[in-house]
Amino acid sequence: MKALLKKDVYLLWKSAPIALFGILFISTFCAFGRQSSLAMLFEIGFFAASLVEVILQVEEANRWHILQDTMPISRAKIVFEKYLFFGFSGLLASAVQALLNTAYSLVVHHYVEAGNILFLPMIIFAAAMLWGSIILPFFFRFGSILGRSVYHAALAIGLISAMILARKVKLPDHIPVHPLVLMVGLLGAGVLFCSFSCLLSIHFYRRRELR
Repeated sequence: MKALLKKDVYLLWKSAPIALFGILFISTFCAFGRQSSLAMLFEIGFFAASLVEVILQVEEANRWHILQDTMPISRAKIVFEKYLFFGFSGLLASAVQALLNTAYSLVVHHYVEAGNILFLPMIIFAAAMLWGSIILPFFFRFGSILGRSVYHAALAIGLISAMILARKVKLPDHIPVHPLVLMVGLLGAGVLFCSFSCLLSIHFYRRRELR
């Protein structure tokens, strides 16, 4: 499992390093540009979840998935590792946003608002988990070509929905509910989405005929 994770990190860094800087740029703009809308937070989450999709496309383009199937690694473990990778991606993007929000609060307001530090990054994590949970079963069932088509369609729907939701729902400056309650709720929702999707992807990938 550790070797698979290291391989994915290497592939991502070699094939799409700009994606990592893109997440950092959007997160910085969101924190320091006073753009703490739901649309921006959702976009960061979508971007973080899309990293594992880049890896799947690179692997299939280079026929790695065929070679991998001959190794003493179960298909269930391969699927689980990909979900573990995009889960770490979501947590890392959330941690970066939390650090940037903390820096902004200290520099501008000279205090730290716990709701913004804990709650807003968890929106990113929940969005990443939801997005990846919707898309990955298609990649494991149909491959990267058809999966990419579904990805583009879902991305358009997701971004439009995020923009509509951002206009209807405004995030308050002060979160009225205890931040830990909100954080645990969003974290639990993300893990629940991811767990169900992982089981579905394992089922699909076991039945898939690799080409």
